[in-house]
Amino acid sequence: MTTHLARYVQRAREARGLSPQALAALLGYRNLDKGANRVLALEREGQGSKDFLALLVRALDLQQMTVDTLVHVDDAHDRMAFEDWAWAPVEPVLLVLPESALHTGIPLPLDAQHDEELALAFARREAVARAQRAALIWSRRVTHWIRADGTHFRTWAVRARANTTYTPLPNGRHIPY
Repeated sequence: MTTHLARYVQRAREARGLSPQALAALLGYRNLDKGANRVLALEREGQGSKDFLALLVRALDLQQMTVDTLVHVDDAHDRMAFEDWAWAPVEPVLLVLPESALHTGIPLPLDAQHDEELALAFARREAVARAQRAALIWSRRVTHWIRADGTHFRTWAVRARANTTYTPLPNGRHIPY
């Protein structure tokens, strides 16, 4: 997704006739491909560390206030997009979580599909009966985590953090259920 900041940086680089590699050289990178990839990633995704943005401000003679404003505008847009996504209706699902990474989905009774308290009671009964942990994914926003003894806690989705069951991968990413 191209952001306001991404377009601003790309336009400034192109207006100065700089390739990504030439900008990387101005930024002080010895490995120009690595630096160019960071520049292109920022131009593609509009995200970079504060230190990297500070280097770009100096190298491209950008207005710091403009960069700060665009970061703020892009962040507000991301927050709104996340809220829209998180509140979109989904079908609730109960997952039984054995010790292995394989999850078993259990259909919710019809009366519990639109009543969170009934769904949670059903999930607690299932977890206790199976002596296994479970996750009641009520929405993209809310997940109830049920222990094998029936106690539970609820988590709420926030940007950039999974709020559902997932399998971690060695590279730090994860595969959602």
